[in-house]
Amino acid sequence: MEGEDLLHRSLLMGEVLARTSRQFPGRVALIEGERQITYGDYNRLVNRYANGLLALGIKPGEHVAVWMYNSIELTALMFAVTKAGATAVPLNFRYNARDAAYVIDQSDAVAVLAGAEFTEILREIRPELPKVRHFLLAEGSLGAGSLPLEELLQAPDDEPVHPVDMLAPAIILYTSGTTGQPKGAVLSHLAVVTNALTMPMVAGFRSGDVYLNAVPLFHVGFICFFLAHILVGGTVVIMRAFDPSGAAQAIERHKVTTVWFVPTMAISFLAQDGFSGYDFSSLRIWNSGGAILPTELRARIMRTFPNARINDVFGMTETASVTTLLPHEDGLRKSACVGLPIPTVEVRVLDEEDRDVPQGAPGEIVYRGPTIMTEYYKLPEATARAMRGGWFHAGDIVRQDEEGYVYVLDRKTDMIISGGENIFPREVEEVLFQHPAVLEAAVIGVADEHWGEAVKAIVALKPEHEASAEELMEFCAERLSRYKKPRSVEFVPSLPRNASGKVLKTALRKSFGAKAGY
Repeated sequence: MEGEDLLHRSLLMGEVLARTSRQFPGRVALIEGERQITYGDYNRLVNRYANGLLALGIKPGEHVAVWMYNSIELTALMFAVTKAGATAVPLNFRYNARDAAYVIDQSDAVAVLAGAEFTEILREIRPELPKVRHFLLAEGSLGAGSLPLEELLQAPDDEPVHPVDMLAPAIILYTSGTTGQPKGAVLSHLAVVTNALTMPMVAGFRSGDVYLNAVPLFHVGFICFFLAHILVGGTVVIMRAFDPSGAAQAIERHKVTTVWFVPTMAISFLAQDGFSGYDFSSLRIWNSGGAILPTELRARIMRTFPNARINDVFGMTETASVTTLLPHEDGLRKSACVGLPIPTVEVRVLDEEDRDVPQGAPGEIVYRGPTIMTEYYKLPEATARAMRGGWFHAGDIVRQDEEGYVYVLDRKTDMIISGGENIFPREVEEVLFQHPAVLEAAVIGVADEHWGEAVKAIVALKPEHEASAEELMEFCAERLSRYKKPRSVEFVPSLPRNASGKVLKTALRKSFGAKAGY
């Protein structure tokens, strides 16, 4: 009883589900296609997986990789690993063999739980994974050391009693890796659950909400919105992968009340054929994140869904997701803004010497609080750089206005220096988004013999729209200081993005020109 009492007193990821299942055992927890499962049955499923892992010899503190597409099983295994006292390492379902081998090995995973789609890749990379003792597969076999995943379900469904320190790692989430190898951000149970607890307070989630999850569940969105809705006893509708018509059908069919779309998903969702024919009257909260929401797109969402509140959230893997939130009522009043810090996160804006900048001046935003990562796994130097002075240095250049609202100017490494002037690409991108022909836009700095660096825009036009490079450059010149306008424009069908919806500017620089070297 002593261990069980300690569990009930702790902020642990598995206890979030256990508590909700005791409160709402008959309420539908998850819906996936034609399948649905109640909280009582879902928690018992998680417990069988957890007890099966323990019977297999998985020890508290060990790391277990989970490689699956969005599904009930993926979420159940994530909970199960942590209930067993181990640490979950979710893998990006877009990983190729090289990336998967790197993350599995670097994370010291002792077991890999994988969907049918990944058996052949695991067969290919198995010789590179000497630390892995067990491969548990939804389909197929790798011979010795591999088992059918369903064998875990032979275990009992009683609650595992494993006292776990709230500061112990719950999840290691690997960063998007837009530059160099991805880094594993270690997030404690306290970090994960604190963020989930905060979201209903700041975003307005409530018991009985129906949340459409169309984003990948291997990344920090699992913590931000999925876990928050489990905490309040909501129902989560899981999409294996996002598609606009499928999302529209799900909202109408399941009377969805809350969604989270990154801006690119929102653009596709609003542009689909037959969009106006669906009943979206149930929708009351539209969450946007993963990239800054352009002002014009925000206004369009407001016009299309006049009864829905728009929460624009900003955060990152290393902060267990959300750090700031711009509420609906400030959406148009605070253009190009990501809002106020959430109550559990403290922020500062610093110069190059880590000194506070004057109010309104640009600087790097830094964070501290219970939701901040513990470390980059096995990367002490990177951890020390990121956490210097006890604050996490995010690498984002921001300014704060007189009310404390945060405006992201750009990534620190993306800043362009042209003729001695600092130019933040996000500012130019916001102007390009205002042009009626522009669907997507990204701005990079490229080496220039005269200016050092010149501003280049890479643009995708809306279907059946036209615009010339000269037209877009002049459009920007009319709305910005002329030194900030693009000096060249390249047109592409779409922008390269990672799984989180962020533009891969490294890929754009490889294709269209590198930054100047200083």
